[in-house]
This record gives sequence, C-alpha cells and structure tokens, in this order.
Amino acid sequence: MDRGDSCGVPLRPGDVAMLRGLVKEYCENRQCRRQGVEGEDVARQLVRWFQSGMTEKERLRYLLLSAPGRQT
Repeated sequence: MDRGDSCGVPLRPGDVAMLRGLVKEYCENRQCRRQGVEGEDVARQLVRWFQSGMTEKERLRYLLLSAPGRQT
C-alpha cells in the first residue's frame, strides 16, 4: 500500500485530544519523552489503530499496553 494513501477513519479534534492523552499517559507510566522515539512510535501506532477502526479509548489503551515490548 502506498504510504501516501490516507484511507481510514478521519481524525477529529476530539479524537486527536484522546490520542494525545493516551500517549501522555503511556509516556508518564514508562517515563519516556512524548517527543522522543518511543513516544512518537506509540503515537503512530495509536493513529494506525484508530484509522483502522479501533476508536474506543479503552480498547486503544488495552492494545497499547498489551503490544509486545510495551508492558509497564
């Protein structure tokens, strides 16, 4: 798939705020920087999940915490 293809669920301002909150929560728990490599990787993964249809906050939190290498 072409990386320029932006198909998927569009992000609204409230969605962006929710995703930012999840990244902040993750980085606080892991003691990593949101603007660092790990924080940016987490943000990208959350956007991919969201745009593939997983839009519920608790589901995204679960996926984030259960992803390999992401346990707290």
